[in-house]
Amino acid sequence: SRYLEKNEPLEVQLDMRPAEGVEPMKGEVSSVYLQDSYVWTQGNNYAMAKQLQRWRALVARAGGHVVSANVGPASLTHSVLHNRLVAAGMYGCQHFGVEPFEVDTANYVMTALLIHDLCCTTSAAHPSTPLASPLMLFAENSAHGGVWRAAYKTNSVTEVAAVVFLLSAVRPYILGLLAGAAVYNNYQHYSRL
Repeated sequence: SRYLEKNEPLEVQLDMRPAEGVEPMKGEVSSVYLQDSYVWTQGNNYAMAKQLQRWRALVARAGGHVVSANVGPASLTHSVLHNRLVAAGMYGCQHFGVEPFEVDTANYVMTALLIHDLCCTTSAAHPSTPLASPLMLFAENSAHGGVWRAAYKTNSVTEVAAVVFLLSAVRPYILGLLAGAAVYNNYQHYSRL
């Protein structure tokens, strides 16, 4: 279905055999979950740019560099809010368990996570920290704003969220119109008596 598709992250089984000469990790996991949070309105170029960032982060960490690659929350940036439909979807997603962050809040949260990654030598950002999967680099300190635990896939709820937001925005006017119609109807009825 195109709308309100159940959010079921893809479970990927991991090969947990340690490489030759590598000690097994403590607290190993046997699988990771992949979350599809792509929204079609972002476009192909955006998706490719984000994927290239992830690939580059994985290559840099494998090359021995400290890499802070935390997932940030949906944010109410100018580029998001300049399109009225996208803005309505962002504001409406609160009805579906996703909290879009104000820009300053997102900046503070992501700065704190960056400082943590640089200062904490046991964080996933440090290549000396063993990870069950390279993809765990993107999962450890995610500030996803509820997207990962939401009931519906991000792309299947954006238009519905926009409609819900727009209806909630016009609700007072509709109620006022209905109240006015009721008053007018009562006036018409009693003026004939």
